[in-house]
Amino acid sequence: MSTKTLIQFLIFAIAIRCAGSAISLPVGFNRHGSPFVNFTISGVGLRANFTLPMTLKFADTSVVGFSRTPDAQVQLRLNENGLINITDPTMYFHGGFGPESVLSISKGSWIRNTYGSIAFTGNTLILNASRDDFTSSCIPGTSFSVATSNESATGFDRFTGGIRSTDDRFHVAGIQYEIRAIQNGIISSIPQVLLHHIESILLTYGVRRLERNRLNPLGLVVGNCNPVSLDEFPPIIFDLGSSGELVLTPEDYIAINPELNECSIRLRPPAPESVGGHYFFDPLVIKGLNFRISNDFFEVCDSI
Repeated sequence: MSTKTLIQFLIFAIAIRCAGSAISLPVGFNRHGSPFVNFTISGVGLRANFTLPMTLKFADTSVVGFSRTPDAQVQLRLNENGLINITDPTMYFHGGFGPESVLSISKGSWIRNTYGSIAFTGNTLILNASRDDFTSSCIPGTSFSVATSNESATGFDRFTGGIRSTDDRFHVAGIQYEIRAIQNGIISSIPQVLLHHIESILLTYGVRRLERNRLNPLGLVVGNCNPVSLDEFPPIIFDLGSSGELVLTPEDYIAINPELNECSIRLRPPAPESVGGHYFFDPLVIKGLNFRISNDFFEVCDSI
């Protein structure tokens, strides 16, 4: 048996062995706080096999940061050093070397259609995850399900909820959330009036807004953050349907980089009314939040 045939056989054997059980992939985090798994790409035209990070996202499609070659093979790396072939016909190959690679876990994505439910437990992505696989990573009594809608013009998971501050000074109900990545490290959309309130607290410290540019299109990164006290900012409560709520503390939604003396608000305004006005919500970048999702359900819990 040739080396190439042996490798293909081992990959096939791993896939068969794992078909009825959970498959675990180790997860790392990039400088934006976004999770990633590792993938390997090989094929004619590549001088070597490359192993690189693939950011996990609720995105439109999966992306590989390489030009397509006639027999390009993209494989996810497993905990046990095995490989899984990605056979996603919609996967987009971005020409050149270096663009971000993305593994979409959105509704209707290849990975969810292939493996059913998936669970994210902070340091592991579990494919074909049972409820026991998920709840074993949870603090007892903290898990709850969120009713998602099958009706979405964009194809993303959607649910109805609300956002409020702990003092009820800000309270918006009946919000249409889409489980969708906005930008690396960004948690969610919040009402514009609440976002302005958070920005105004920063400005009382003499913090300045940086100019908008290609890397910072909304101009929400600010400098001179040394004197900022997070105690001044309100905790934000997300009502996730009628089942439960998620509380974001200022430590969750304000990122401070002491080396650069910069802080950034990990929140954004909702989409313009002209395109639906929905709010985006990305559970992948909320520290300490685990979740399990399929095309039919969404459940969350606090991580152990």
